[in-house]
Amino acid sequence: MTLFLFGLGVLNILIGLIIGFFSGTFLGFLTYTFMSILLSSILFSFGTIIDKQEQIISLNRQHSSLLKELIPTNTIQCTNCQYEFESWINSCPKCGFKNK
Repeated sequence: MTLFLFGLGVLNILIGLIIGFFSGTFLGFLTYTFMSILLSSILFSFGTIIDKQEQIISLNRQHSSLLKELIPTNTIQCTNCQYEFESWINSCPKCGFKNK
């Protein structure tokens, strides 16, 4: 997704330059070029944000798997739907059945 947004941003700048050049006026060239650069900067920003969020999610998954290895948790099974969850939770997160 990140590469797609960056590619779309570059393509947008090129199209803006071409349309601006063929607009026939200097003001048209500046307008199309400015708008394409503005839109491309938004696309580049979205790409960067998505990339950072993917890195954060990856680190979060690594940390949570390490915590599960380091801190053993007691799990119980729901008597209604057989979903397995941690014992400190009062009701099943899947079906809502109160097990205690």
